[in-house]
Amino acid sequence: MAKEILDLTGQWRFKKYPVSARRMRDLEEGDWLNCIVPSSIYVDLAEAGVIERKKLESNPEDFFQISLEPWIYKKQFDLSEDFLKNDKIELVFDGLDTFSQIWLNGKLLGRTDNMFCSYRFDITEIVRGRCNELLVKFDSASQEGERLMNRYGMLSKDKCSLPQRAYVRKAQCQFGWDWAPVLPGCGIWKGVRLEGFKVGCISDVHITTVDCDKSSADVKIFVQIEKFSHRPMVCSLSVSDATGKIAAKAVLQYSARHKQASAVVKIAKPQLWQPRGYGSQPLYKLAAELHIGDELVDSVSQSFGIRTVKLNQVPDEYGQNFGFEVNGQAIYIKGADWIPASLFIGEARADEYERLLTSAAEANINMLRVWGGGIYETKDFYNLCDRLGILVWQDFMFACAYYPDRVWFFESVKKEAAQNIVRLRNHPSLVLWCGNNEIDWQHSIGQVAKSKKFYGRSIYHKILPQLVHELDPSRDYIPSTPLGVGKNTNEPTAGTVHQWEVWSGFKPIDDYLSQVPRFVAEFGFQSLPCKKTIHNLIGDKHIAGFSLEKHNYQPNGTGRLQYYINEIFRPPANIDEFVYLSQVVQGRAVRKNVEHLRANCDINSGVMFWQFNDCCPSMSWSCIDYGGRKKALYYYARRFYAPV
Repeated sequence: MAKEILDLTGQWRFKKYPVSARRMRDLEEGDWLNCIVPSSIYVDLAEAGVIERKKLESNPEDFFQISLEPWIYKKQFDLSEDFLKNDKIELVFDGLDTFSQIWLNGKLLGRTDNMFCSYRFDITEIVRGRCNELLVKFDSASQEGERLMNRYGMLSKDKCSLPQRAYVRKAQCQFGWDWAPVLPGCGIWKGVRLEGFKVGCISDVHITTVDCDKSSADVKIFVQIEKFSHRPMVCSLSVSDATGKIAAKAVLQYSARHKQASAVVKIAKPQLWQPRGYGSQPLYKLAAELHIGDELVDSVSQSFGIRTVKLNQVPDEYGQNFGFEVNGQAIYIKGADWIPASLFIGEARADEYERLLTSAAEANINMLRVWGGGIYETKDFYNLCDRLGILVWQDFMFACAYYPDRVWFFESVKKEAAQNIVRLRNHPSLVLWCGNNEIDWQHSIGQVAKSKKFYGRSIYHKILPQLVHELDPSRDYIPSTPLGVGKNTNEPTAGTVHQWEVWSGFKPIDDYLSQVPRFVAEFGFQSLPCKKTIHNLIGDKHIAGFSLEKHNYQPNGTGRLQYYINEIFRPPANIDEFVYLSQVVQGRAVRKNVEHLRANCDINSGVMFWQFNDCCPSMSWSCIDYGGRKKALYYYARRFYAPV
């Protein structure tokens, strides 16, 4: 009677959608290509040999047309007689990028318009035993965004990205950024499966540390179920520690009408989860089993850590604090800002996350900020952060633009936010929710668009805080970063700052020493990728003709880099010298600020440099380049973040 799952990832087929198609049989015209889901249209085309990956990476501007075309994916599958006997069968997409239509056996199931949402469809009456055909058609996100922008108005004047991105709920950096080209793409970027239920299932588990110390911990366990029967149900709970020893048990009762229940269990001598550098990261495991009588209906296993977290914003003699406390202990943050591991969302696999996050831990990094122009990360990312003790500051996915003040947009945002809060809230590494990246600040200084009205303000100051309070009250929420008080949202005596006077403002590197902000959430310095990464990108024959400007997406970014190099060294004579000197200057600049801030840790509570990783080949602020090679900054970071 337990829930059954049929994984539909893996082998699919795809092709360009024939614009002349009027009926299902018209789709058979033309050749279908093989692909592996989850993925991205660009990766699928490269793997199928239609485009060359090296040309895509070295000349991305030549491949934008792919993002303007419709594409269709197909999966055929059979079901066993036992699977068909389930009372309810659902088709589940964990992530579709972005505007899609889904058909099963010729019937339209629905449409999607938000990359960050999962979608469920009841297919009990549609699915059959043999020759099921699942189709997913994607329309151009760029064109759909442009249609909406033409109707409702432009909300962004960012020179590095397409302005229609504000209307499209997908990774904003795919529309271009100052470290990425314009390649929006599409695809089935997360898992796909069928779920079969009899009688009911466990739909949600929420685990919260109510209180803890070395002697005992009170842990609240909330379990929500779905029922297709009026019979009462029982959910047995068993908590085991990292060694497998049972630490607590409880039983939840569900009457014929109730679908929610909770219990607080007491765990003696708990092993507390601590951030990296402050202790170990033991993980407990909850096993929940839902029964009707003696029959197992569903079971869920959920890892969690026992810890409390608080954001200290109490006024003090220096202004207003902004510091993280875990288990009652103040934590000095040594962090970096994280962007998607690949511009082709869905491409990065578990081993890539393992490599990057292990490198972060080895560099003594204890916090990563998941930046708001990318994605809510995958389960592999958060599971690794739990295991490695890397704290996560989680932005909601809004960055550097106004967003629509429209009811339909708000409803999509509510669904997106609620789903991701629920999905991520059991991770002990997650310590803060942040409404957006730089929008409040840019609005206050008139840099978003030609408007005095703050479009989208209610998202960050009303909708999101209400959802966090309702669904994840154990964590703090801030509306934006930088975060200040009053009209000056980037003021050093309170909240967070983004320090871009050095680099973007051409101020000398020593200018970092002129202030001690309470918390630095962003600052950084560009450099070239490593020499071998450049060689792999364009080949040894063309290295002399490598275009710095072409792969630097920030306006005058190369000019800034040359300016700062020339302030310290003689001008580089060739590309190899440029690589070396750019990385040394980057490392020295970031080190100067971090060491200055750490020396003033009575005032400053933490610092995160921009940025940890790359998502594509480019000149950027990263410490690890797109080829996975560590720049000089990485080795500087390992030293300037070392324990003292």
